[in-house]
Amino acid sequence: MLDLFYKSIDTIVLRDVELLLKLRLLRDLLRHSLSHDSFRIGLVQAVLNTMFGAASQDIWRAPPIFINKHLKYSIRVIFWPAFYDNHPHQHNTWSITGVLYNALTVNIYRLVKQDRLKRERTIAAIAHDAGYLMPGAIHNISNRSHAISSSLHIFNHLDGTSQEKNETTWLISSRHHDLSNGIFERACISCLLILQDIKTTEAYNMINDIYEHAPWPIKWVAIKALYLFDRGHANDCLNKLAAIL
Repeated sequence: MLDLFYKSIDTIVLRDVELLLKLRLLRDLLRHSLSHDSFRIGLVQAVLNTMFGAASQDIWRAPPIFINKHLKYSIRVIFWPAFYDNHPHQHNTWSITGVLYNALTVNIYRLVKQDRLKRERTIAAIAHDAGYLMPGAIHNISNRSHAISSSLHIFNHLDGTSQEKNETTWLISSRHHDLSNGIFERACISCLLILQDIKTTEAYNMINDIYEHAPWPIKWVAIKALYLFDRGHANDCLNKLAAIL
């Protein structure tokens, strides 16, 4: 299903229509896609491929799961810590954001003086909601809940790569929290939370894969997810883990 999603993005990006219409079409595509279990499973698999294919868990930084250099966009999943609130910033390019798991709050600002921002709009988004940002829109993203949230982004790029540093301007002050801290563990937990809500054999098998490959603190979370599918197997995994700790 991801391949069809990528092709649909290409079709919209290539359309000879004004940017606002393109962004609305991309928003609708993302919103529709996020509502399907098969799409969310595909996203989790794409993330896991980057995680367990990395040379080391310590250097994994949630890279894009897809890049189209020709059409200058990338697709990325971001994993937000609980109670996270980043600083207002703006991208020189457009972007589409959808909530993959839990909820996020997006604030839109207007610069009224050189050093002062006025909040003009607050958007409280829940799972499967999606929206767009025009180039230059000043905003910040917050996870105000006590649990991890995750989001799916389509980022437009100036030169066809996925280098954010030349396309993002932080206003007022710089980013105060490095999202890379604990990113591997946070991503594993996010994937497990998404999969445990999808009661299919494919989701169950992917939870097993995470259990086999993840560090032992994450194995506890995986066992909890397995318990929702097969209590006997979950108990076996629990006993094996307890025996080696």
